[in-house]
Amino acid sequence: MISVSPDDFIVANPNQIKAGMEVIHLKFGQGKVISVDERLVASIVFDGLDDNQEKRIMLQFAKLQIVD
Repeated sequence: MISVSPDDFIVANPNQIKAGMEVIHLKFGQGKVISVDERLVASIVFDGLDDNQEKRIMLQFAKLQIVD
């Protein structure tokens, strides 16, 4: 699991987030994007959440960094 300091966090353009990408959210940690729908709502499974619970996040408001 990758962690990143808030000072080093680089917010990705929501239009760059695609299914299959690994991303980091400052609160939820690292996760994998499962899908992104036409309204730019992403389903993401975060490593640090119980039972690999899937979160649905509106990308226009979410601050996600793409893991290289």
